[in-house]
Amino acid sequence: NMHTIKPLDIKAVTKASETTKLLVTVEEHSIIGGLGSAVSQHLVTLNNSPRLEIIGLQDEYGHAGSYKDLLENHGLTEQQIAKKIEKSFISKQ
Repeated sequence: NMHTIKPLDIKAVTKASETTKLLVTVEEHSIIGGLGSAVSQHLVTLNNSPRLEIIGLQDEYGHAGSYKDLLENHGLTEQQIAKKIEKSFISKQ
């Protein structure tokens, strides 16, 4: 659980990358310039990094709505996130 993007907790990302085949970042904002981007930039510096699945808002115009509706519209409900992770893990083994 990363509470900030900057400074990125390099030790935590490195440690996690040593113990898994798939890292997943989930953020409730644009994936461009977000946590997934920061983790990605660090992973490329490692010799043997795991796959990375970045889940968040795509680069598109935002819409208004209730928090619940926005999560659902952007694929960020618990169930939608779980399905994306499962699909990524299965399809990339």
